[in-house]
Amino acid sequence: MILSKYMSEVFEQKIDHVGQQVAHLTERFDRLADQNDRILQLALTNQDNVTNLQKRVERLEDAQQRCFDKLDEFITLMKGNEWEIVSLRAKCERLEERVAVLESTHV
Repeated sequence: MILSKYMSEVFEQKIDHVGQQVAHLTERFDRLADQNDRILQLALTNQDNVTNLQKRVERLEDAQQRCFDKLDEFITLMKGNEWEIVSLRAKCERLEERVAVLESTHV
């Protein structure tokens, strides 16, 4: 009987100890699950931020391309104007030469 009582007490102590360990492990598991949820939420937020950033970069690249296209058009227009100015300058010089010839013949 004493042995049975002793065994019962030892068994209860072991069961209590195992119960405490299970409770401790359950708490740790719950904390890990909470951390996992927070990490998942951060990952999803980061994914949304990256997606938004990609959209903004695409808009910036489009704006940059439109700006370069306008700049190319402007440079082309300036080159055309330069050629027109050169042509007009040569024409003026020829006209000045003709006027000079006409003035010298009429004087």
